[in-house]
Amino acid sequence: MDQLIEIKKNARKEAVPIMKDSGIDFLCDYIKTHNVKRILEIGTAVGYSAIRFAQLDEEISVSTIENDIERYHQAVKNIAGCQFMDRITLYLGDALAVDLKDEFDLIFIDAAKAQYTKFFEHFKGNLAEGGAIIADNLSFHGMVEDLSLTHNYSTKKLIKKIKKFIDFLKLNEEFDTDFLEIGDGISVSKKNTRPKKDIFQILQDLSISYEIQEHQPIFCEEDAAKVQINLQGTEVKNLFVKDKHNKMALVSLPLHKKADLKQIAQILNSNRLSFCNPAELEDYLHITPGSVTPFCIMYDRLARIEFILDEELCNDKILIHPMRNTATVSIMFSDLLKFVENYNHSYKIVRLSSKL
Repeated sequence: MDQLIEIKKNARKEAVPIMKDSGIDFLCDYIKTHNVKRILEIGTAVGYSAIRFAQLDEEISVSTIENDIERYHQAVKNIAGCQFMDRITLYLGDALAVDLKDEFDLIFIDAAKAQYTKFFEHFKGNLAEGGAIIADNLSFHGMVEDLSLTHNYSTKKLIKKIKKFIDFLKLNEEFDTDFLEIGDGISVSKKNTRPKKDIFQILQDLSISYEIQEHQPIFCEEDAAKVQINLQGTEVKNLFVKDKHNKMALVSLPLHKKADLKQIAQILNSNRLSFCNPAELEDYLHITPGSVTPFCIMYDRLARIEFILDEELCNDKILIHPMRNTATVSIMFSDLLKFVENYNHSYKIVRLSSKL
């Protein structure tokens, strides 16, 4: 289509961001092979990609949102010129302020990179069963992989936000995401339909035997002293700490020991340590205060947390919470290491002193 070639030429001449050829070709192939009919696009630009989508099949409808008024009017002109106004619906404004009730087979995010996580969260409820959310520019001209390619402060801030979005996708249990080195870097996220396993199912799958005792909630050492645990093993307390650079560590040691944070800081090659707040417990360990346990390490899929174990726990059974503070389980220390290794997470066994 000559008009489409001209739209693409003018966009690049005016430095309007449109997808790389390999990226848009992948997206069009995805639409065809997955029988996509309803598409939501966040970031119309001048309408190039929306037109490419619409021309694939006469049953395809596209809803597209653009925040820049000049690009919006150019997109209207381009889409009308290609005679797709009957199947492409344009919205002008901030996508986060647009409240759509429709479901879409494909949601394509290609707008303000710093807002990708917010766009994802805002529109995920509009995704039809079996649909996908696809985002572009996750490599951002190679700068995500190599930040030294830019010396611009604003660009560096943007790259950090793209990296946060990538981490958000990797840690997101609601969606499974594939990252593709196509175009300028593409992610394809689909809802995770696998049932979530509880900790006891995981232990069973790993052939790890355990004993369990239910009890009143334990939030601190004082609470623990009031609960009689009738299981064999060393009672364990767990600390989630960080330094000023947000280097984090999960530390497991016998309940009777008073943690020496200065020693732990030396092990981490850090200076002063502080305890992580409840929001960080939720974000990184998926746990609430009082329920911290070595089992939480399974959620550190990006290996951002150092896991430190006191050697006094070795060669014995240990008593730890099963992701909630209303029960205690007794397992072999060797089985805990088996659990950790199952998630390909590293650990350090060290001799921790007790602060006087």
